[in-house]
Amino acid sequence: MFVLLGLAVSFLGHSAQSHAQGNFHIGALEVHPLGGLSETYDSNVYLENSNEKEDWITDVAIGANVSMPLNAQRGEDTKLAATYKVDFLRFADQNELSRTDHRFNGILGAAFANNWAIRFENDFLRTAEPPDNELVGLYKRFYNLFNATVAYNREKIRFENGYSLRTDTYDRLSYLNRNDHRYTGVIFYELYPKTSALLEWNIGRILYKRQTHNSDSKYYQVRIGFEGRYWPKTTGTIKMGYKAAEYDQANKDNFSGFTIFANLRYDISLRTSLNLYAERSSEESSYNTNSYYELNRIGFDIEHLLMQRLTLHFGPYLEYNRYPTETTENGKTDKRRDTITAVGTGLSYEAKDYLTLNLDYDYKVRDSVFETFDYDDHNVSLGARLLF
Repeated sequence: MFVLLGLAVSFLGHSAQSHAQGNFHIGALEVHPLGGLSETYDSNVYLENSNEKEDWITDVAIGANVSMPLNAQRGEDTKLAATYKVDFLRFADQNELSRTDHRFNGILGAAFANNWAIRFENDFLRTAEPPDNELVGLYKRFYNLFNATVAYNREKIRFENGYSLRTDTYDRLSYLNRNDHRYTGVIFYELYPKTSALLEWNIGRILYKRQTHNSDSKYYQVRIGFEGRYWPKTTGTIKMGYKAAEYDQANKDNFSGFTIFANLRYDISLRTSLNLYAERSSEESSYNTNSYYELNRIGFDIEHLLMQRLTLHFGPYLEYNRYPTETTENGKTDKRRDTITAVGTGLSYEAKDYLTLNLDYDYKVRDSVFETFDYDDHNVSLGARLLF
């Protein structure tokens, strides 16, 4: 497998070298074709505790980035940009898992002379990869996130108001199909140059298309925090507050509690950067009769430039999830609690301005109160990415 990939990468590199200026323009529209090829070994394709299935997965990707300035004088604040990518994934042994993924991201932003600005963004995904929650099965699904934001900036105060709609649609798990409507308001006050305090509030409504498992709900959240540059080499966002989620069905547990979001970048040196993150909140649950689970996550990512064009990355995280309702699995009755430990590391080599080679290793293990939900998974991947 890796020999074939190596030959393909060599061909891609030679082909790309012949067309190094592969981007082109259609009037003011700038188009950058992209592509990729990777081979991955997965030790536990279905993320199961027993009867684990290993496989080799080939991913061939094609797509393009497009962008167009709407007002050259306002630069990046006023533009239209989009990315579309198709991944053709083929499994060597589990042929029934082979599929084609689609991803689209589009951004439209406009800043005006009277200190007003608007921004629209849409992120669409068609895949069978598990979402970032407790669900681990390879179920085909659609995911779409639309955001609309209006901002007003005056001297040291900035206001932002926004609406987002998240849509999850599964081919087979129709009871998980839902729409999440969220309204957000934020006030920023500049304490120092490049550093602002913030007050944020969210009001949301989650509506399921079927009420056989999950319940519709409404939620409220208020957070305070800081954004920007804290010290000469440290930037990021920290916000914490209180969230309450109320479910329409009387037999579902409500959530109320402390929440936090933190993402800080520390530039240790010109060659090394460290990103720290932490999160505590509630997430919708697909498990049994539980309406939600409490998510607690902490981790970091570090990048180090080993030599010119060769970068090492290393990123472990720890996650602890708690469920409010007792359930029974294999004769054991308890409240489910999961501990997830994961680490990812790898090398990235920028062979050319348009060609990047990657070698990655990822390990993830889930240890649950109920043994049936335990699993561990190893992934080794070698690939190449092209962007003209």
